[in-house]
Amino acid sequence: MAESKRSTREQMRLRDHSNSYSNNHYSLATPTHSEGENLRQSSRSHISIESSSAPEADDDQFTRTLLSTVFEDIRAQSPVEGAASSHQTRKPITLHTLDTYISTSMKEVTENEIKAHKDNQDFVTGRLGPAECTFDTSTSIGTVVVDPDKLGIASHSNFSSIKANCCVYEGRWVYELMLTSKGVMQLGWCTANCRFSQEEGVGDTRDSYAYDGNRLRKWNITTKRYGELWMSGDVISCAIDCDAGTITFYRNGVSLGEAFNKVQVGPGYAYFPAVSLSFTESVQANFGALPLRYPFTSELCCASY
Repeated sequence: MAESKRSTREQMRLRDHSNSYSNNHYSLATPTHSEGENLRQSSRSHISIESSSAPEADDDQFTRTLLSTVFEDIRAQSPVEGAASSHQTRKPITLHTLDTYISTSMKEVTENEIKAHKDNQDFVTGRLGPAECTFDTSTSIGTVVVDPDKLGIASHSNFSSIKANCCVYEGRWVYELMLTSKGVMQLGWCTANCRFSQEEGVGDTRDSYAYDGNRLRKWNITTKRYGELWMSGDVISCAIDCDAGTITFYRNGVSLGEAFNKVQVGPGYAYFPAVSLSFTESVQANFGALPLRYPFTSELCCASY
């Protein structure tokens, strides 16, 4: 009879565990954790518990062991054997107090996320996005090989395009691209609504503007002759004035002249740094995290700050 009761008790505990965590993939990682850490924490989807013929632990100990597979900080908040002060100051976490524990933990996580977001978003007038501007791999079209720092890119398909992770809508802004090849590339700016393909890139769609120094052209749906022949090692500065609606390109610090003077600006318009590269072409971007190779004396801002 005693064995039957113990068996029933174990089954009840397993059912409680299954019901409590059937919606798996919990992640309590804060935004400061790496993507790999988030993946490891959220991938604990199937937790198996084997019964043992050893004497049962008390309810609190069993629950702490069970919860520790989901909440990694449980041990830090649970009583520690041999530490009298812990028993006096910390309440054991049981299934009866689980709701309170989850609510408190989630509140702390939410507050941490809000703080991290505010720390990462220094609300600069005229700019939207994280403090450190890089290429956004989720926007790539074609096969784009991206360096770990997300600043160096190379095309491994016919015509690859990618945008940055920040945009500007007011004021004057610039970023630099160091060419590590000299072929067909279209470098410039675009809005979020621009949709590219492996045939159409930056400058081939409405509200996207580009310079191609290989073919000596500027692009905004139609094309006209513009600029100078570029070479590998050149630094191309892409400057936009969101107040005046103009875009100008510079080669090694020397202006190539105003490329566009009817850029759509105002409410609803924000421009992302964007590039399109032919097969094997490559560039290295500097959005301002490092000093510009060719700094401007006028009031131009960098995408990073």
